[in-house]
Amino acid sequence: MSTITRFLVVAVTTFLVVTSVSLAQKKPLHKSGTTMTRKVSQKVVYYCPMHPKEISLNPGKCPVCRMDLVKKKINQSPTRKERST
Repeated sequence: MSTITRFLVVAVTTFLVVTSVSLAQKKPLHKSGTTMTRKVSQKVVYYCPMHPKEISLNPGKCPVCRMDLVKKKINQSPTRKERST
């Protein structure tokens, strides 16, 4: 194997490993079906009215359209999934 090919294989493998690890650590805050996919200790989140999947724990601007994020209260009661475990 040439040096360039070996370098490309190592670089691509490293990129894929780092990307996979970082994506595995991110846990979504949005609802998936009828249960929350992550416990949320916050009582308020902020979302974009035009892009409801854009959620933040702090007020600010939507990263997609730059509109002001709107406050939304979260239900603090445990979901069915959390009660059963």
